[in-house]
Amino acid sequence: MKKENDLEIVCRLGLKPVYVKVERIKRKLAYEYCMGILGKIDDWETAWQNAKRSFDRSAFYGRWIVEADLSETQKVVFFWKKLADEIVKDSRSFYDGFPEEYHFYSEENFIKLCDWLEGQRWSTRNSDILKGLDEANSI
Repeated sequence: MKKENDLEIVCRLGLKPVYVKVERIKRKLAYEYCMGILGKIDDWETAWQNAKRSFDRSAFYGRWIVEADLSETQKVVFFWKKLADEIVKDSRSFYDGFPEEYHFYSEENFIKLCDWLEGQRWSTRNSDILKGLDEANSI
């Protein structure tokens, strides 16, 4: 009786547990690969802080500040660090907006990643504004 129940459960689940585990392993390996690339860059943490600060400022000054401020190395560091961070988050919107086919560094892919991040920044702000309006209206 126990074997029949176990077989029924396994048949119902199918390969879903395998696919979930493969996706988890894939994300882990992708993250480690990104961090391995960063590890090959001398003082990448400082480059990351500078690049992040520049991107954060771009919300006020405009996108040109990122292009003007960042060296090629800082762009590479920003790309791989943001990619690693988003892989860990595993958000569907990231993979929809920045699919795996773009997960290699090029100037074009750097711009696409910045475009996606900019879109996320504005959608988050708009969401926060709408929440604030809803709260104000409910009072």
